[in-house]
Amino acid sequence: MKRLLAAILFLSPAPAIANCTAGATPSYHDITYIRVRQYSLVGILHPRYEFEAVSAPPAGSRPARVTASLSARRAVPYFGNFVATNPKQGFDDVAAVLERSRFFDMRMTVPKCCVIDGPEDSITVIRCNVTTTLATASEGGSANLDDAQGKAFLRLEDQLRQTIFAEKWVI
Repeated sequence: MKRLLAAILFLSPAPAIANCTAGATPSYHDITYIRVRQYSLVGILHPRYEFEAVSAPPAGSRPARVTASLSARRAVPYFGNFVATNPKQGFDDVAAVLERSRFFDMRMTVPKCCVIDGPEDSITVIRCNVTTTLATASEGGSANLDDAQGKAFLRLEDQLRQTIFAEKWVI
């Protein structure tokens, strides 16, 4: 009976521990930087804002710190430059949206035809010193927003925008 119990405990799935050391499994808890940017030159109804958050772990005598800022310009609830009243909560809320949407598993595809103009949106995340960016227009070209991957990216943007603007901000 003891062996059976030990085998069950050993084979039971356990959550991955946040750890960026070699050979460790990266997790969403390892994120140290998030930037969400929505922008379009011609889309006056397209949101234009930039959210940026940094989570710096403790180092030596320096305590851990989190900062979060928002620059809101068009088609969003606020206008101006802001800082979060609770940056850790904002950072954690945005990271949770990224995790639920499986950000690190997302891929964008190149469109079959031409793109005249469109949004220049991007989501950049740093985890374990590796930068991952998904964007609608980048140095590699535009992304197809009509396929399943593009629609998943647009849903993620909507969820992030709702989460970001639900936070409390001050000037």
